[in-house]
Parts: sequence; structure tokens; C-alpha cells
Amino acid sequence: MSLLALTDTNRWGQPAVIGAYNGNLYVLDATANQILRYTATPDGYGSPPEDRFSLSQQRDLRGAADMGIDGAIYVVFSGGRAEKFLRGDKQPFGLDGIAQPLQQTTAIFTDVDDEVRHVYIADPGAERVIQATKDGKFVRQFRFREGATFARISDLHVDEGAGRLYFIAGDALYVCALPR
Repeated sequence: MSLLALTDTNRWGQPAVIGAYNGNLYVLDATANQILRYTATPDGYGSPPEDRFSLSQQRDLRGAADMGIDGAIYVVFSGGRAEKFLRGDKQPFGLDGIAQPLQQTTAIFTDVDDEVRHVYIADPGAERVIQATKDGKFVRQFRFREGATFARISDLHVDEGAGRLYFIAGDALYVCALPR
């Protein structure tokens, strides 16, 4: 294990989520209402971070629970909201076609990998995981036939190529086959 340089942490209010994309580090700071991008340097992340939102861009990151990055940044909020941003601009992402709105979201997953063509959202308030296209169209939802395992889901990862959904619920790690 090694310690990497990270500058301007004094700018942080209360960082809630970190993510990585293309070698860069992203810090979502709901208190500062900003997502910071640290560009990789030879010594870690020694350059000052870049704001992903300009002052004129409308956003409200209060209640952000998680983010996923594939070039665009997807953010889910504990109150059951999901948003997508591209270069700081809010993009349409309404989950068109979903019968029951999101209730209490805790995690989101997507990746730039060609084998990950969707966005997955953990919604323990409705005991499900949502699968959507990257432009926000509802595809399907996953639920357990019995029990409330998804009611405790706190994080998830999907390997579409292998057809696997990995998730943490309570103090356990689960893996499920994704239906083809």
C-alpha cells in the first residue's frame, strides 16, 4: 500500500462518494454541490482538481448516495432520484417506461467497458435492482421471489459479459445470474 498525493482537499465540504474513470479520480461533494475531477499525475493526483460544474449550471447534489462514471456521470439520490451529467450539463435520464418510480436508491453501476451497455440502480425501498439503457429508458427490474434481500442492498457491480450481478446486502456478498 502506498500514499498518493491529493491536493486541495481543503476545498472539500463533506465528500460523499468517490469514483474513477480513465485513470482520473472523481470526488462528489454534496455540501459543496460539486463533483471534482483529479487528473492523474506521476506522483498521484498532485494537480488541483477541476470542477465538473460551472457556477451557472443548475444542480442539487444534496442527498447523493452514489455515482457511476462511463464518460457521463450518473448520480443516484437517497430520496429515489437518478440524474445524468455530461461535461457538467444535465442530460435526460427519466427512466422512461418504469411502472413504479424509484423509492430509495443506494447504489448505481455502469462502466465504459463495451460489455456494459446498461445502467443498474439499487432501489432497496422497492426491493429491486433496475436495469436501464444509458439514455434512461427502463429495460427491466430484478426482484427476489422470496425474502427481502434487496431491501438491504448497499452496493452493486455487474459483469454483463459473464451475466453476473454482484451486490452487498447487510454483511454478505451475493452473486446472481442475470437473465439473458
